[in-house]
Amino acid sequence: MTQLLVNTSSLPIFARSFIGFNKFINSLESEYSNDQSNQTYPPFNLIDEGEDKYTLEMALAGFNINNITISVEYDTLHIASGNIEQPEKTYIYRGLAARGFHRSFKLIDHVEVDSATMENGMLYISLERRVPERLKLKNIPIKSK
Repeated sequence: MTQLLVNTSSLPIFARSFIGFNKFINSLESEYSNDQSNQTYPPFNLIDEGEDKYTLEMALAGFNINNITISVEYDTLHIASGNIEQPEKTYIYRGLAARGFHRSFKLIDHVEVDSATMENGMLYISLERRVPERLKLKNIPIKSK
């Protein structure tokens, strides 16, 4: 289990310089204080594709696109599925999970989901950070008189 430790004695220093920093800390605390039992299933990779583009790939062997839901609510990406229906079998060893899941990922400002595809038991979700022009750095030329 990962623990996030914040030195609260230095927090007021940050509070003077960063507006909204408390929201960030509260978000981290709630994310890491949630039940950790389902935080490793299903396994996933997050790939940096460069130029503010990312791919989230998730191993979903046995699932098909009809029993997976992907949604975005405000700043959170949700990926979920119910249990996989399987015929009755007598297993000698059962190592493949067939249980349902719900994974959530916080999206930083201006990250949008572009597309989702599934191939050979792998779910691929394309993400891109699109900062509006009004928020990008703008150099102001200095004119002389």
